[in-house]
Amino acid sequence: LRRRAETVAERLFSSPDLGRFFDPARYEKAWNEIGITNGEGRLMRIDRLVDCGDALWVLDYKSSYPDTGRIGEYRDQVSEYCRAVSAVFPSRKVRGALVFSDASLVEVDA
Repeated sequence: LRRRAETVAERLFSSPDLGRFFDPARYEKAWNEIGITNGEGRLMRIDRLVDCGDALWVLDYKSSYPDTGRIGEYRDQVSEYCRAVSAVFPSRKVRGALVFSDASLVEVDA
């Protein structure tokens, strides 16, 4: 299990498409495992929030692949996270994305 996690982490960190989220020289600030509440007060946990200057990115890691049958559920989850972040930072553009274990990035409507 540990080796698999290391392999996935290496894949994510070395992906050209994901570099802007993991290379500190390419973003302004980043946070992991951020607790935030939605409009009803329910606590949610964002896997990674990255300030790329032009936008705040809400990232949610998934161990599956983009062809999962749960893609709709995952999109809804990230959209809810984005709405919560937008409520805290109303003047900022907020974008969301799913990051799958194969290093694919699926952007989600915020």
